[in-house]
Amino acid sequence: MQVANDTCFELLAGADGATLCLQDHGMPMASAGLTGELTVLVGSEKSAAELKAVGANKLCFQGNKLYSDSTFIAFVIGVSGKAIAVHLTVKGYSDE
Repeated sequence: MQVANDTCFELLAGADGATLCLQDHGMPMASAGLTGELTVLVGSEKSAAELKAVGANKLCFQGNKLYSDSTFIAFVIGVSGKAIAVHLTVKGYSDE
């Protein structure tokens, strides 16, 4: 979990992508209207996926498998247009 601009970001691995959970001062932060991108860096390889709002406080993406040796950078744009960038590690990853 990382904190940026009073918002907590937690990246959770899924079967075919991941979910970025958002909290503001310990309470779920509404994801409606948020957009963004998750950049995944593995060695010299770079890929990016669009983050889409799902559920009450989550952004998700599909199509990229997450590995433990990856670097993750989430770039989230709020309804007001203010952008937040945060470096993350992932929970629940698989190196299989």
